[in-house]
Amino acid sequence: KGGVKSISGNEKPSLSSSGEEGTLLNTLRYQCVSCGNTSFENALQAQANSMEKMKAFESMMNSNSSDDDRRKFHKHSGEESMQLYELSKRNCNRQRSYYVAWSADLFVHWCANALNSHANDDREQLELCRRALVVTSESRSAMKFCSEYPGNLSWYLKRGMEAKLRLFVNPADMEALGMLRDVRNELLVYYPSDDDTICSLEESLAAYSFS
Repeated sequence: KGGVKSISGNEKPSLSSSGEEGTLLNTLRYQCVSCGNTSFENALQAQANSMEKMKAFESMMNSNSSDDDRRKFHKHSGEESMQLYELSKRNCNRQRSYYVAWSADLFVHWCANALNSHANDDREQLELCRRALVVTSESRSAMKFCSEYPGNLSWYLKRGMEAKLRLFVNPADMEALGMLRDVRNELLVYYPSDDDTICSLEESLAAYSFS
């Protein structure tokens, strides 16, 4: 999660060349200064497993196969994504970890895309937005640390996604509307005005702008 420091381990007797016990040796261990964890092997293995699952989940979300389409927005897939995010929070630095940012992004995108699967259930749609915004808020520091640098368009896309979710929950959220305009203006530097990304932003602006 953070920096590490050396701590004293268990004292073990050393063996002489004849096999007899000699002086006591103090084995060296390391401890995370953020959370106090000393079991790095378990944490690293858990994170490696999570990374493989995140890759598989991302691949499924980007797939066009009919089998994956049936699984993509099933509630089980959302819960699986949420579990990966919670595991990343437990094993990684919440403020700077790429894995926290990545797993949060996967869950937020799942929620946003799952909205269409609940078009006739306003309560479920609002709950999806609420959960996505909670994760967005929790992971903001990691997202900014990993994504907010010149030329990285994904940061603007994430901000645009957040603005859309906020406006879905509260159409009168003027701060979110201003954020959406700012994102549109920034992306127009890089995208043509008829690009799908820009058109999507324009549609949202038109839907939530009140005269």
